[in-house]
Amino acid sequence: IEAHQLYIDIACPVIAKEPLVSSLPVGLTLAEVEKRLIFETLAREKNNRTKTAKALGISIRTLRNKLHSYRTA
Repeated sequence: IEAHQLYIDIACPVIAKEPLVSSLPVGLTLAEVEKRLIFETLAREKNNRTKTAKALGISIRTLRNKLHSYRTA
C-alpha cells in the first residue's frame, strides 16, 4: 500500500472564504473565541442565521440560544 492509495476525499461542509477569526489575543477563553467566531461568521453571511448555523455546523436553534445568551449577559 502506498500513501496515495490511503487518501480519502471527504467533502468538507465548511470552506472558509477567508480567515474567520483574524487575530486572537492570548488569554481569551474558549467562550470568548466561540462568541467571536459566531459574530464573524454571522457578518460574513450577511446576518443570515440559517447560513451561519450551517457554516458553523450547529443547529439554528443552538445559534439562536447562543445569540440570546450574549444579549442577556
